[in-house]
Amino acid sequence: MKKMRVLLDYFKKPYHKIIKFTVLLLTLIALTLLLSGFHSLNLLLEKDNFVKFRWYYFFSFSKQCLFLILMTVVLMIFQKNKRITDIFALCSLVSVIINTIFLRSFIRDWNIYPSSGMPFFNLIIYFLEYIIIPICFVIFYFISGSFKADYKMLGLTLIHPLLYFLDGYLVNLLMNWSEEKIFSTRFFAKQLINPDNQKNLFLAYGKIFLAFFFLTAGVIFLRNKKKFLWLKSVFFFSLLLVVSFIALQPKEWLHAKEVVLNPTTMGAGLFPETQEMSEYFQTVSDLTPEELKKNNHKILELGSGCGNVTQYLIEKFGVENIIALEIDDFLCQELKARFPGLKVIQGNAAHFETLLQKEKITHQQIKGIVSTLPVGIFSSEDFQSLKTSIEKIVVQNNIKYMNYRFKMFETATREMPELKKSHNFVFISEMIMPLSVYTYVKK
Repeated sequence: MKKMRVLLDYFKKPYHKIIKFTVLLLTLIALTLLLSGFHSLNLLLEKDNFVKFRWYYFFSFSKQCLFLILMTVVLMIFQKNKRITDIFALCSLVSVIINTIFLRSFIRDWNIYPSSGMPFFNLIIYFLEYIIIPICFVIFYFISGSFKADYKMLGLTLIHPLLYFLDGYLVNLLMNWSEEKIFSTRFFAKQLINPDNQKNLFLAYGKIFLAFFFLTAGVIFLRNKKKFLWLKSVFFFSLLLVVSFIALQPKEWLHAKEVVLNPTTMGAGLFPETQEMSEYFQTVSDLTPEELKKNNHKILELGSGCGNVTQYLIEKFGVENIIALEIDDFLCQELKARFPGLKVIQGNAAHFETLLQKEKITHQQIKGIVSTLPVGIFSSEDFQSLKTSIEKIVVQNNIKYMNYRFKMFETATREMPELKKSHNFVFISEMIMPLSVYTYVKK
């Protein structure tokens, strides 16, 4: 009872809303940790899951953000030193925002990968950790009016990401002692999803710490401005926009430009597929680069765009074993420039068999087909042509065909009835919409 009185005393009448937000935050965090624990256990026990989950993957950066928020609430109740509480509150705020708008598809969080047994469970966790709780905490932080921030705290928010990567490195080293070298950079590369970032570790990690520093400076500036609420709101949202842009690469801006200029042919989201989903397309075949090259076999990608999925196919199968088909001339040139040695064919994917024949590539050479095509905007004739070719090759070659579709836009008229759906993994798109990645095989 004494502690409850302390809490109630802390929140005087002007702050009665804070109590409600505190209870709401604690409830949401408890629910998230419970669901995440169950989901992680399920991933750990699934033998056929592509994630290859390990128990320590549970302690992601996102989970540490939740623990930071919990620490902030505890300090508000028990800590007499207000300065310490203010520091934890600022670190929590910056971390949850960066995690949502920057790190979401920049570093790995195995907890939001889908499970074959419960394909939608990861979506609940995602929306709780990356959207609902961050929004609640941002409101909690700014309406409280009790948290102070000054420029002496500017570098303190960098401690959390530093500790996260250091702790993760040490745990990984202990759990994989026979495989890892003490001074190897492999762990730090594995934390980054995008292969381009893995090749430029200094730049990638520099972006992370720049985002933390920039956002912290902006938040401190806002906390010290007492007037012009509407102007502060505009500044805050502009700040979030700039920070989110730091994570993007030039190729993603090129993709966005082509979508805006050619919406009827591109038919895609403004920015390309998320990294988690793009990486999953590597499961289209179990063949090694050596096996593919030896037999002159190929992996075919339909609708390569700016190469977001292509880079993962190249990473697993080798650039010489990939055929990229893209309708947009500008993006074809970008693919050739970005991936020297990649076979790029320009044309309508609905007639990919004809395009392959012109390049003297037989359908018997195809050992896996990946598609990111917007089949929803295909004409009936084009889709029928595409469907017929894919069904024939998958059946004759006994291979996999993988494609994704937004859940809300799925229709029975865009199915492959002659094939069997062997998997349905649900991911989150860059537009925060659920989408399914289907794997089709011979019946």
